[in-house]
Amino acid sequence: MTRIFMVVALTVAMSAFALSQTQNKRAVLSQAEMELIALSKKAVDDCIGKEIVVVEDATPKTPFGVTGNATVKGKFDAVELADTKTRIDGDLAAVTGRVVFKGGLPEWQTKESSSDVTIRFFRREGQWEFVGLCMGKCAAE
Repeated sequence: MTRIFMVVALTVAMSAFALSQTQNKRAVLSQAEMELIALSKKAVDDCIGKEIVVVEDATPKTPFGVTGNATVKGKFDAVELADTKTRIDGDLAAVTGRVVFKGGLPEWQTKESSSDVTIRFFRREGQWEFVGLCMGKCAAE
């Protein structure tokens, strides 16, 4: 009976240890993933403005797009990248996540708006280069 108890206890302990090791490996990002996330945060800072632009008096689409007057009504307090996931395929990489807009106009202070984002990179001579950023519907493609 003691022998059975020891075997069961040892099996449970080894299973718990193996599970914790698997979870620890998944939580640790590779150097390339950390670099891509840092470059993605810079791309969000560089490419997405904090200005709150409101289009007024928009008319239907014309051959040149939607026309109308746009005015800057204020600024968001912060624009951040959240919930990042990195995918690397050879010399191509994509970081997906959400761009979160915080603060802004007083009537928007209670809201935290966000948009899906995909940021693409290409590795040339060992360095990741920013290719482009897409928000909204195209981010899922």
